Amino acid sequence: LDLGLAGLSETNTHLSDLTDSQCIMGSVQYMAPEQAYSVKKIDHRADIYSLGCTFYKLLTGQVPFKQQTQIATILAHREETPPRLSDVIPKIPDTLEDLFQSMMKKNPADRIQSMAEVVEILDRFLSQQNETPLTESAETHLSESQELIELCRNTILTPPIEVIASDASTQIQQSNHFVRKKRGILFLTFILLFSLGTWGAWMYPTAEPPLTGKEPTPLPEILPVKEPSEQQAHIERETAEWLLNHECEIVIDGRYEPVTQV
Repeated sequence: LDLGLAGLSETNTHLSDLTDSQCIMGSVQYMAPEQAYSVKKIDHRADIYSLGCTFYKLLTGQVPFKQQTQIATILAHREETPPRLSDVIPKIPDTLEDLFQSMMKKNPADRIQSMAEVVEILDRFLSQQNETPLTESAETHLSESQELIELCRNTILTPPIEVIASDASTQIQQSNHFVRKKRGILFLTFILLFSLGTWGAWMYPTAEPPLTGKEPTPLPEILPVKEPSEQQAHIERETAEWLLNHECEIVIDGRYEPVTQV
């Protein structure tokens, strides 16, 4: 996931003057507004803004600010109001909408201040989804609850229980459509939590465990390779001669090569 940060070296002479000055920049679709002012004022809150852009991309399939040029995109991050998730996903939970808007504040001081707060909000949201009953029929509610639990545990999902209803087929289709949209939001929220965990592991790697005094495990004894028998060598020689006489080709490293010698 692009968090909007990239270190550009001044040795790349084909780059623009801006990047030749050893600035720290980000891909413009995910770049925080403060990165366009001064690299000296950038801190971890720029990552929070970039993650908000990634959050929007995961949930909607679009970047929050899409312009014709990079300069126009940078200006949009600085000056335009962030889009609302509810404009694309009408039934988006308020918790996710509020979190996204907080991550996308122009002023870092107004933004949510730490990744730990982001994780706490998302974790609490997923827990509430496990506890909140849904409005579908008993069969659909049971199926979704089971799948949601499995989803949060990162295991293989079981197929939903089929509900057979002839008179209410239209209502069931609408209900299933709502369940699929809600399930997609939860899945992408889970992916965002996983991304935060990966980011934390990269930023704060754990120390390697100390070496113990145990003796190394000896390698298994290598058995001598038996020489091919005379009969086997004769069969291999006859096979090679047959391939040569019939102008056959063999595959070597993905290419067809003619047999030219035994």
